[in-house]
Amino acid sequence: MTQAVRTRLVDWLVCVAVTLVGGLFLFVGVLGPLDTNRETDLTAPLVVGGVLFAIGLWGLRSCFRNRHAEPLHPVQLAAAWNDPKRVLLATILCSVAMYGAVLSAMLHPDSMPTSVKVFGERPLGMPLRLFVALFFTLLSVPIPVGAWHSYRILFRAASEGRGFSKQEIIMSLLRTPSSHPDLRRSRRIVIGVGAFYLALMFGWIAYAAARGI
Repeated sequence: MTQAVRTRLVDWLVCVAVTLVGGLFLFVGVLGPLDTNRETDLTAPLVVGGVLFAIGLWGLRSCFRNRHAEPLHPVQLAAAWNDPKRVLLATILCSVAMYGAVLSAMLHPDSMPTSVKVFGERPLGMPLRLFVALFFTLLSVPIPVGAWHSYRILFRAASEGRGFSKQEIIMSLLRTPSSHPDLRRSRRIVIGVGAFYLALMFGWIAYAAARGI
């Protein structure tokens, strides 16, 4: 069983920031801006705020629990980064946050006119909101797969002393599997999932331009 990593100041700051941002979204979702009417849909800030607030509180709990943990030996630190439970947890949090944020935005009343133009009033005889939710859920299936393999590579790189800046993340995804044969399949999957969503994005842009949406 791996030991917990000792809490650093940056861990506290990140968790506090996420909790405050989530709380702000919840505040907006519950009370709403003072100048809006009662018909305003505040589902999106409630969903996003709830996810961020829960993640922040969980992070603060972990920070408090590990504040006095003994500094880890490099071998122990590498084992902590490569712990499958850490990869699974990061995958779940990332996938749920992305899915919830985008889906709540798609189901927002301001987005419905666009959905009507694309799918019609009752696509396949189903209520529009239900169809959009199911359609987006189908398109989101690759997200946890790509996230799982991405975190396998990133955490392996972190165990070797690399960080999480934009440049280091890109370099880790490209270079780390070259020195770790067991990660080469993960790199192919990450590239494939990224290419899928990139093609989807450009396809939507072309479709929207052609339909004047």
